[in-house]
Amino acid sequence: MGCNNEIPHDDYLIEGFRNPGVEARPRAYWNWLNGDVSLSGITRDLEEAKDKGLGGLQIWDTEAMRNPDGFVPNGPPFLGVESVKAIHHAIKEAERLELELGLICASGWNSGGAWVTPEMASKNLFHAGIVVSGPGQIKKSLPFPEVPLGCPKGSDGLPVGIWMWLFWPGPTHRIIEFLICQK
Repeated sequence: MGCNNEIPHDDYLIEGFRNPGVEARPRAYWNWLNGDVSLSGITRDLEEAKDKGLGGLQIWDTEAMRNPDGFVPNGPPFLGVESVKAIHHAIKEAERLELELGLICASGWNSGGAWVTPEMASKNLFHAGIVVSGPGQIKKSLPFPEVPLGCPKGSDGLPVGIWMWLFWPGPTHRIIEFLICQK
């Protein structure tokens, strides 16, 4: 048996690498930060995605978690009349440009929405700690964890949450106090 040195030539395969179909192109999350979008901005974003070779986008109405002085303004409520109009416009434009379009059907960074009550909302973990030396008994106050201003507070003025104290034994003992706070 001899060795065949011919290089296979498949025009269809070569063309597929040079100009892949929409199904083989990358997608990206398309964050509608605070729902603050315009119809002209939607068209521009989709045209840019097409121009840059993307195969599609995934709409995600996300919340600006840290938004000093309202730098990113609030758009219309997710899935309200204006929001649905913007989504419909995005669908029509994506079809025009032959792009695939998806929609994450929840609002907020943690996939929440106005309909999610605080007790059912995503939780955050905050901590504070001190380092102590041992062995021996100690009695110290732990600093209160820093929490965002928006963390819901109870009637006592403290954030609503679950407290945990952890203790790691060893040459240097470390005590950490955790607060799991509802968003």
